[in-house]
Amino acid sequence: MSVDIRLTATWQVGDSTLDLKALAQILSAIVHTGTVRGASQHLGLSYRTVWGRLEAATAALGQALIVKSRGRGSELTPAGRALLTEIESLESQLHAAVSGQAEATERRLRHAFGTPQPALRLACNYDMVLDACLNAEALDGWSVATMGANKAIAALLASQVDFAGFHHPEGQPWPPGWGALQNADTFVLVPVMMREVGLIVARGNPLDIRGIDDLTRAPIRFINRQRNAGMRTWFDALLHERGIHPRQINGYAREEFTHLAVATAVAAGAADACFTLRAVASELAVDFVPIGWERYFIAGRTALAADPRLTHLIDTLATATAHHPGYVPAPGAGGDGCLPTAPGTPQLR
Repeated sequence: MSVDIRLTATWQVGDSTLDLKALAQILSAIVHTGTVRGASQHLGLSYRTVWGRLEAATAALGQALIVKSRGRGSELTPAGRALLTEIESLESQLHAAVSGQAEATERRLRHAFGTPQPALRLACNYDMVLDACLNAEALDGWSVATMGANKAIAALLASQVDFAGFHHPEGQPWPPGWGALQNADTFVLVPVMMREVGLIVARGNPLDIRGIDDLTRAPIRFINRQRNAGMRTWFDALLHERGIHPRQINGYAREEFTHLAVATAVAAGAADACFTLRAVASELAVDFVPIGWERYFIAGRTALAADPRLTHLIDTLATATAHHPGYVPAPGAGGDGCLPTAPGTPQLR
């Protein structure tokens, strides 16, 4: 089942009605073949039909659209080139306008008349872009359960779900239990989007916090995420890399359970810094110190790799990143994947 929306465009010139799409096809074929006869063969039309349409357009417009010369075939006149350019531009704009409507109409028709497919089961980390897409009902055909990355991947490996979605920090080693996902014969592993992570500090950064090392300064009050949260695991890894013991961080044992909760504590003056997403900082009166990037992956068994719902999920998430500060599409996932800071290895301070 597929919905194909086709629009027609005609131009009423005096008593004549010009079919702009048909004219554009003829003019484009002449550009590519170099002759009227070649254009007629290319379009599967008779020479008489093609020539008749050109003559009718010339009579209506008062200007020739092509010029024929001995030994050089046919080429477009300036008027012909202008007409072709305008029609192609119109078609491009119309296609962009209706393509989304065609997809939406197809989904509604499938729901109303098609044989319902079992929903694909996705176990995944919470992510605000994914959550926004789900709330907007932009991801038909999915059953989503939110859980930690390790649990999501374990569920996939145990065939309890069809796909797992999870974040992984750039530049950090791949966890031991995740190695099976890199077996291309069994699993498809797709990077979808990237999100920037760093330290949220008070507006104006009055304590001049520039990186992880600054958190050891006595006056600075930190607020942490709960044990086993992705942010906590990454933060602990950064401390380990720098030889910093958790006891050196004032407030390390203070915990909250969401990105917004730790950021709100800083915004309210109850803490001086937390380790979380740039996207959260954009919603509050705080400043942000960039530390690095996380990549969001979708993993699943190769048997489902060609399912159009997977392609739709990846494209939808990658496109939705444009509406969330601190997010970009992963390279090859619906965008250029260009990072505002240095690509590849994240900036670590």
